[in-house]
Amino acid sequence: SVVVGDQQGLVRRISVRATEIETFDRASLLVPNSELITGRVLNWTHRDSLAAFNVKVGVTYNSDPEQVIAILIKCAEEHPQVLRTPSPTAVLEGFGDSALLFNLRISLPDVSIHVGVQSDLRVAIFKALGAAGIEIPFNQVDVNLRDLEAIKAYLSTTLEPRPNGPASEKRAHAGASSPHVSGKDK
Repeated sequence: SVVVGDQQGLVRRISVRATEIETFDRASLLVPNSELITGRVLNWTHRDSLAAFNVKVGVTYNSDPEQVIAILIKCAEEHPQVLRTPSPTAVLEGFGDSALLFNLRISLPDVSIHVGVQSDLRVAIFKALGAAGIEIPFNQVDVNLRDLEAIKAYLSTTLEPRPNGPASEKRAHAGASSPHVSGKDK
């Protein structure tokens, strides 16, 4: 299996002018040989078809890192296509803005099955983390309002009802929802 640019697949034919690569979704990609000579080519199966891949996952900061690592490794060990040697490994890779970041590294007997195995593992990990009460967080953004009074004044003039005016149309499209302003000046 080779990767050329953002395309990955198997080399099917090499001719004088171009190389034919069959992608994993069965498309035929013709790559000019000049591009292969001057560009970057990643060859997964140069020596053999074994391959190692990463499955990354983030969990909430109140999670137990050791429990998460155990769950990740168990999910990998239970998948029939993940090799036992070298054994799967999981590490706490970093601290993200909204999550503890983990990396599960697995080895596969054939590079061509990696997409399906990674998908299977993501589903298994999602279910196992949920069963353990461990959440995969949404991105969180803190918004600091420096001048709450100015914002309130702007909103009150913008959202005042006007017969057949733009504000009444906005309110009609928004349904029953109304703006919510939080803070100590509530």
